[in-house]
Amino acid sequence: MIERALLEQFTAWSEAGEALVLATVVGTDGSTYRKRGARMLIRADGRFAGLLSGGCLEGDLVTHAGEALAAGAARLVRYDMRDARHDELWGLGLGCNGLIEILLQPLLPQAGYRPFAEMTRRLKAGHRLVQLLVIASDDPSTRPGASLLLDGDEQLVDGVPPGRLDALLLASREGLAGSARAGRLTVGELDLLVLRLRPPPCLVLLGGGPDADPLLRIAGELGWETRVADHRPAYVARLTGAGFAQVHELTAGAPLPTALLEGADAVVLMSHHLQTDLHHLREVAGCAVPYVGLLGPTARRDRLLERLGVDAARLEGRLHAPVGLALGGEGPAAIALSILAELQGMLHQGTGHAPQA
Repeated sequence: MIERALLEQFTAWSEAGEALVLATVVGTDGSTYRKRGARMLIRADGRFAGLLSGGCLEGDLVTHAGEALAAGAARLVRYDMRDARHDELWGLGLGCNGLIEILLQPLLPQAGYRPFAEMTRRLKAGHRLVQLLVIASDDPSTRPGASLLLDGDEQLVDGVPPGRLDALLLASREGLAGSARAGRLTVGELDLLVLRLRPPPCLVLLGGGPDADPLLRIAGELGWETRVADHRPAYVARLTGAGFAQVHELTAGAPLPTALLEGADAVVLMSHHLQTDLHHLREVAGCAVPYVGLLGPTARRDRLLERLGVDAARLEGRLHAPVGLALGGEGPAAIALSILAELQGMLHQGTGHAPQA
């Protein structure tokens, strides 16, 4: 998953014609802040968007990015902190005791910012992609940074000679086992990273009361797309005035707009009105959203499911009610945190343990 903020920043910088460097984590060993597939953008003037460490590596990466831009070629940077003495010697003070490899790729306006511009456009349009990225090569016909982007049956080739395509297509099927989002493999003289790329998660709130605000704010900080809908004009006006994007006014009792739920990863029902939630629950039961959250106690849930009748079976395995993890605490912010924590775990197959830094 690429953070929504990174895609938006790329759009702004590329429209301004800035020369950029795309930094991609292509290998890790041990404890590191980010894992394979994480990305950041670095401008020619040293400004950057995104983080690949807790701020420890970024200054050094800016220097390497300038060198990559000057050379007009991708380069691999390696930080090995598995021996704490090296950490102290280099003065980086990472304290992570891991190895991280980062590929730096120049993205130039005269080259149309390939391949990231097309990748960004398709991710913003909701496409799910697979990318094969050349990390290192002993073949002069295929340089590091060459890419093959797969969008269903469509192939977008950047720097990969035709004679390589069949082998890389086979690698794309073999390089990602199960639900893995990143894999690394060797094909002939090529060292490759294989990535599953998906759009930022999309959260839909059906109910725009005051308790929707912290959910929208925290989800925005996580880089998710958010949509909120309500049939009460006053709630819609308040949310629009607060600057939240994608606020939709519904007609009470009318079918939900198809576009509202299209591409959604999660829907949370929080209208605080029994009949409205029942209507929304029946609508959502007929769609394919993988996570359906229902605010309120178990007794309320049971009443709604009883009234839902045979449609209740269509929510089996998807309904989370009461929604959220039992983290403790009271008030809208604590409830929002519990809901988004549960969603974060579902989206990333979380273990319930904090990330190792």
